[in-house]
Amino acid sequence: GNVYYARDGDQSFGTYLTNYFMTLANFLWAGILVASFAIPQRQRFKRDYILGNVFEGIAATVAGVFHQEYAVESDDASRACWRAAMATLTLGGLFRLLSAIELWSIDEDRTRAARLVRLAVIVVYGAVAIVLLAVELPFIVGGAMGGLPVLIFQAILTVKCCQDDGDELKRAWKVFSVAVVLFLAGAVIQVMGSAPCGTACPVDCPWDAPNLNHNGVFHIFQLGFVVISG
Repeated sequence: GNVYYARDGDQSFGTYLTNYFMTLANFLWAGILVASFAIPQRQRFKRDYILGNVFEGIAATVAGVFHQEYAVESDDASRACWRAAMATLTLGGLFRLLSAIELWSIDEDRTRAARLVRLAVIVVYGAVAIVLLAVELPFIVGGAMGGLPVLIFQAILTVKCCQDDGDELKRAWKVFSVAVVLFLAGAVIQVMGSAPCGTACPVDCPWDAPNLNHNGVFHIFQLGFVVISG
């Protein structure tokens, strides 16, 4: 049968299945957003956010293929697959952050500042994506580059959409708080579970390893985060 965990590669069923669920969630959100509004020039942030969904959906697909087919291998195909997943996730974060900057500058006298910030973000994220394609860096790098921009966008959107309605603003901040908790809790579970679960014999893993381990549980929390945040 398949090797469950070897050479730091996770090939558990729960890990790659939840990757594919995240693909579905991202593509569904992209489809919903495309169908729900036109995108005039001053709403470029919506176009960028949709592109963020698309790239992060692609990243989840590539990561799922990696965990299902290549995770326990140590060849060029395995390394290329993982690097492609991390670089694509970073590009998804880039478009999310660009959408956040655009939303921040709408209806404000921040056009010049927004241009400069956008340029800086494109340079930094482009450089990180190139590095991620060239060398293997810890997952936390790609994860942070892809996930944190979603929180930034949601924080700006919460203030923008609800600043004139106190009750609506409170509800929006509650939703945002749940998203933050899901994001951070998943990260903590992933890090703390790596030692007991990230082994070929996960007898001390608190989850249903080898079917579901720390990575799969992390993905479940991230899936909730995607569903809530878009």
